[in-house]
Amino acid sequence: MKRQIHIGLVIMAFFWSWSGVFAQDILFPASQYGLWGYIDSEGEWAINPSFQSAQPFSEGLAAVKRRNSGKWGYIDKRGKWILKPAYERATPFNEGLAAVVVNNKWGFIDHDGKVIIPHGYQLVSSFSEGLAIASKGAGKYFIDHHGNQITKQSFDDALPFAEGLAPVNFQGQKVYISNGGQVQIRHDFDMAHPFSEGLAQVKNQHKMGYIDRSGNVVIPLMFKNSSQFSQGLAAVRNGDTWGYINKKGSWAIKPKFEKAFPFKLGYAVAVKNRRFGVIDKSGEWVIEPAFSKIGSAGRAYNIKDILKEKIEKAYLVWRRKGEFEKTSQHARRIESQNQSAVLDSISNRVLTKYGTKYIDFANAELGIYDADEEYFHVFISGTMPTRINIPIEEAIAFKTNWEEAVITDPGFLLAGENLILKKYTIALNGKVYDYAISAQKGKYFDFADLSWINEISIPEIIWSSPRIYAGDKPVRASTRPGFSDVDIDIPVNNIERKNTFALIVGNEDYKSFQAGFDEEVNVSYAAIDAEIFSQYVHQTMGLPKKNITLITNGTAGQIKQGLNKMSQIAEAYNGKAELIFYYAGHGLPDISTSSPYLIPVDVDGSDLSFAISLEEALNTLTRSPHTRVTVLLDACFTGGGRSEQLVASRGVKIKPKSPYIRGNLVVFTATSGNEAAFAYEQKGHGMFTYFLLKKLKQTEGNVTYHELAAYLKDQIPKNSIVINNKIQTPEVMVSPSLQDQWQEMGFIWRKDLEGIDN
Repeated sequence: MKRQIHIGLVIMAFFWSWSGVFAQDILFPASQYGLWGYIDSEGEWAINPSFQSAQPFSEGLAAVKRRNSGKWGYIDKRGKWILKPAYERATPFNEGLAAVVVNNKWGFIDHDGKVIIPHGYQLVSSFSEGLAIASKGAGKYFIDHHGNQITKQSFDDALPFAEGLAPVNFQGQKVYISNGGQVQIRHDFDMAHPFSEGLAQVKNQHKMGYIDRSGNVVIPLMFKNSSQFSQGLAAVRNGDTWGYINKKGSWAIKPKFEKAFPFKLGYAVAVKNRRFGVIDKSGEWVIEPAFSKIGSAGRAYNIKDILKEKIEKAYLVWRRKGEFEKTSQHARRIESQNQSAVLDSISNRVLTKYGTKYIDFANAELGIYDADEEYFHVFISGTMPTRINIPIEEAIAFKTNWEEAVITDPGFLLAGENLILKKYTIALNGKVYDYAISAQKGKYFDFADLSWINEISIPEIIWSSPRIYAGDKPVRASTRPGFSDVDIDIPVNNIERKNTFALIVGNEDYKSFQAGFDEEVNVSYAAIDAEIFSQYVHQTMGLPKKNITLITNGTAGQIKQGLNKMSQIAEAYNGKAELIFYYAGHGLPDISTSSPYLIPVDVDGSDLSFAISLEEALNTLTRSPHTRVTVLLDACFTGGGRSEQLVASRGVKIKPKSPYIRGNLVVFTATSGNEAAFAYEQKGHGMFTYFLLKKLKQTEGNVTYHELAAYLKDQIPKNSIVINNKIQTPEVMVSPSLQDQWQEMGFIWRKDLEGIDN
């Protein structure tokens, strides 16, 4: 078969090396002097021997037995306990679940240790192709990931599913059944094992060989012992020594070992002089036989985490502003409506890159035709079996010419460590046949985690630059230790507040706009403060995007223009508009009057002639009739905190005069009196903004102003004194007209939550 694989521009788009990552993260459980640990592919101890027993890594975790307690738990590749020892027995994870024993009964847990299938079984197997063997007494049966029994009958004996088939014995019959319970192969061997790479081990009269999916013996029963095929080879015993054969039954590695085990990840464990070592596919030692025992190789990481990391890195590359890209073009390109589509595209490319490297399309095999359902099974090493629908009138020609088939355009999903083909196309006999996983749901793929890619949310990725630039000058991106907990999983309320408008200003980069300043003059995290707050305003508070004006690093002219726009909107809406104004940046007091000023990025702190008086800003916002104006100020006006460097040359700190509050106005400020406003370095936000966002997230926006004020006054002083060694006390100022009402107000009107537009 010409099993070519075409993946378009994917290879051009992604050139990182996967093999280096995989090689350095492969670990083997190994025993020396009676204790178990883990060695790497060089034979060096990666986790020192300190356990009573150990099993291979799977899905980023390994089951190990603690010496003192004799209990089993799970560690990561650093040897750190992830699930503390609490189990009488434990097995490797597969398909997201691991079988463990509690009170002498088997059950299944997930990666967090949560019991998914309760402990009540005397016998279980690991999950394979969405099913596991279970027994509570007489007879064995198959269960799904929820513990539901999916076969009506129980079996006298059964082994796990592999490549769509499972060997079972019942009512004196020896057969292989399909996932749906139908008999596919009948046999009379003493023992039959699951299929692997198209072949299954069988045994008669103490001799072992291999059959194909038609039940025909293709490698004679001539070996004393054998393993399943893995990576094209099977370990077999010839006389008293072990070697490896290929699928034609010919020697690939001639017998020379006292014992040999299946290949995995390019390595196989073998025994020489009663000592265990590791060989490669040429049969040469890569780890000399020097250990009391070595277990199977395992990848000491979760593949999903590696793929997510690569997706995130590729996404950040896309977000960067190009050298020859105008700022305005960059802002439009990375607008949120483009981000989701790009993330989906990158995710598919990363999975395709991984899948086409590690799935063996070249040796895909065709199963037996089901004439009633009109489909062939297609078995592709490295992934789950699939069903391709072929009309019965074309089936004979399809099978006859299978060697000429061409597989194109694969798409992939990941369930645990298992790759699943989401789609592909087979071109044969001048026709095209499409496969899609949706046609298989409810039959073979109910277990598949089809949504894990959606866990990669855009805010979860470290922001590489502000989303919008206010000026034409290049702007320094926010420097952050990573993303904060308030940046991810932002609540979404299904409301639309058409009459509410927001002006959001984050002034961080003063250095780029004023000669003679260094980066210390900048306001740490102010740009990201504004950007994340704007997402809460849209997603949580329900403002349409067109109602939000976001200014990052705004000049005096731009901020004044934004304030005037809010006033004009209020006038146009004839008293039915609600306004929100958020500001993070420098604030300073006038030396002679103590009046507080907002400082645009192009205004020097030594001359406030072009600064924006806070009182003037509030007057502009309340000039026209309005429903309500809410102001949030993550700034101080004393010349301290995040403003300290800007005003250092003045050498003064002044207690600012409170502005006159009029209209339907509520003002939340980051500080009181002559206190300074500080950053919360560990969270990558201003202290005030972090706790504002945290409360909005906790309550999904459904918080009253009184509840918010109480929360801020409780959390900010306590955390500021511990983290910054200085007190910071937020304050609320309210106009006289709202003194009896403001406490029950909130960012979301109650009627909004009832589905009524504001």
